[in-house]
Amino acid sequence: MKNNNDPYIRMRHIKITYSDNSTSETNINGTRKSINDYYIGSRFDVGKYPNEKMVVGIAIKFMSQKI
Repeated sequence: MKNNNDPYIRMRHIKITYSDNSTSETNINGTRKSINDYYIGSRFDVGKYPNEKMVVGIAIKFMSQKI
């Protein structure tokens, strides 16, 4: 069983879901808590230049690490 409160800082592969139901995947260093704190409730511009499209992070899924 995975520990959802993993306190160790390490590289993690995550999938972020935004308020418009779009998603993105990325690798980020941090604890599960620090990554959730960074993304959940924060605003991000996911538009393509020159148009802005502001969305809010609403969910994080921790994926298997990509190599």
